[in-house]
Amino acid sequence: MDDVNRNILGKILLLIVWASFYFSINLNPSDFFELGIISQLRLSLPLGLVILLLLLKKREFKLLSLNNYYVFLFYSIFFLYSFFTILNKSNDPVNIYWPLYMFLSFFIFQNFTNLNEKKLLLKISIIIISLVFIFFVFFGIKKVLMSSGPMHFYGISGWVEYVDVENPPRSSGLARYALIIFSFIMSYYLINNKIKNYFLLTLLSVSGIFALIFQSRTISFIYFAFMAFVAILYFKKFFKDKRLIIFSFIIPFILNICYNYYLLNTAEKYKKNIDKEYIDKEYKINLAIKNTLLRKSDLYSMTYDGFSSNRFDNWEKAIQIIKKNYFLGYGAQADRLLINQSIHNSFLYATLSSGIIGGISIILIYLYSILILIKFYFSNAVKNKNDSIAHYSAFVLVIVSLRSILETSFAVFSIDYLIYISAFLYLVNLVEKKHSNTS
Repeated sequence: MDDVNRNILGKILLLIVWASFYFSINLNPSDFFELGIISQLRLSLPLGLVILLLLLKKREFKLLSLNNYYVFLFYSIFFLYSFFTILNKSNDPVNIYWPLYMFLSFFIFQNFTNLNEKKLLLKISIIIISLVFIFFVFFGIKKVLMSSGPMHFYGISGWVEYVDVENPPRSSGLARYALIIFSFIMSYYLINNKIKNYFLLTLLSVSGIFALIFQSRTISFIYFAFMAFVAILYFKKFFKDKRLIIFSFIIPFILNICYNYYLLNTAEKYKKNIDKEYIDKEYKINLAIKNTLLRKSDLYSMTYDGFSSNRFDNWEKAIQIIKKNYFLGYGAQADRLLINQSIHNSFLYATLSSGIIGGISIILIYLYSILILIKFYFSNAVKNKNDSIAHYSAFVLVIVSLRSILETSFAVFSIDYLIYISAFLYLVNLVEKKHSNTS
């Protein structure tokens, strides 16, 4: 095989490898032998493809030095997750799958791609996320419309048969996909000066509506925080075209208020013994606005368990476990092992799984991300302001970092992790390249 064909084959294989990581998400390796053949392939294919890629591109491979600050932090987390998974007898050794795939995806993206290939993989990622979102939303809406109760999008949950796929994303996952798509369209519109492009504005509005309509508290919080971030950092561009404000914020906000008002009205038909204050129109409008800003379960939620969904109680349990031995980790999926559910916080998950060293590593990655964002937006050395993918990467760092406060997010192998490391590594390489060119 000549070098040209080898190079083309290598690029194609690289794209397939990266896509395979996305399609292995939402499956539990502990259930491998109970899964169907397609799901088993989804779980195992990335490993086989990585081995094939290594054999094909071994001549191009150059291992980066661990002296590189951020590389050392990420590798420390991967190692500690794996070490404590094996060391902890009560943990399932199969759970080493999680840090292994974290390592492999980071390793491939960092060591086998140049800046242009990183940009290409970021574009492929948004295409995958968009297609997956459209697929599951179609069947989710179909499920909602066919139900006998009110049209409640929060009722679309994973691990139920709203589509014939094992472990489909829950409503919160669909809201996250919508916000990622929303941020990509926003970056493209802002940076490429697509003023008055009603097709893009409509897509922006639709993705914004879906980011809120699934009523994920975390995503609602991030959506409004993200809009504030864009308004401040892109002040002139954001306010230059009033249509952007209308389509990206006002329309999604107003339509979600109407949707919440609809839910409150339909609740009167499906619930008995409703307090008289709920019947008051002004009260329902106020409550609809509050539920759009941050979902509460008044009136129509079937499973209300408090504002924080018991996060604060679980955080307290995790802290008490950590206090027993700060340096002891319990391995990958430690929150499921010790608390029987997700801990909903990246720092606590990393600390439970890999000890305080892993927790500190996560915090240092946060700080490094902030430093990269500061350099990107404020450093004179970074002059390339016309790269919409770079701005999208900055948006991803903001969104995923905010989400990691209330979810495990990029601390575990997940959609969050894959989009985070790809955005992080692209932006880091871009900033480093610009600084080196000016030095």
